[in-house]
Amino acid sequence: MPSLRELSIFLEQNVAKYSVPKRVLEQYRTPPEIATTMAYRTLFHNCKFCIDLGTGTGMLAYASAIVLGSYVVGVDIDDDALLDAKRSVLYSRLIVDFVQGDVSSLPFRDCMRMCCVVQNPPFGLVKRGYDSLFVKAAASLHPKAILSIHHAKTNQEFLSSLYGRFGYTIRIIAEESFLIPQMYEMHRRKTFYTRVLIIEAIHRE
Repeated sequence: MPSLRELSIFLEQNVAKYSVPKRVLEQYRTPPEIATTMAYRTLFHNCKFCIDLGTGTGMLAYASAIVLGSYVVGVDIDDDALLDAKRSVLYSRLIVDFVQGDVSSLPFRDCMRMCCVVQNPPFGLVKRGYDSLFVKAAASLHPKAILSIHHAKTNQEFLSSLYGRFGYTIRIIAEESFLIPQMYEMHRRKTFYTRVLIIEAIHRE
């Protein structure tokens, strides 16, 4: 198993950036260091397979496939992002599928506690409530655990209540710096870092 640093470097080199980024979807590639941290956490839950909601160019999907050594499905509404994901050399080397779909009507059945969900949802800054929609979608699959990224300014009591509505207890496993590169017209700096929380939500049995 590669170290966190080794895997982060490998993912940085092999997972595409967005070729046609869309601000309305709040598309930012998950930093490989954060993806690696989340992927390694799935090992604690003995997941049989993994689902990556809002997969984008596949950073979390590929990280999870490498760490778990099992099947991963990445879901995204944006076909441009999915094409970027499939262009990676990793697509032919790992057991990863990418499916176009909307989180409001996921094309999956209940995974009956056998899967884990990983996700880097929109922060809900452009479309209010978009982050909550992803939480609801993840919980609807009834996974063993949900690993999710949320803006550090998000009220932690709100997050606890939100996940709790669906039968999950949360804990913050890390607070990290999330790189925002200069991608959209309103960006004035070449790089900007925002603080994010990595949430681990466990289903209450």
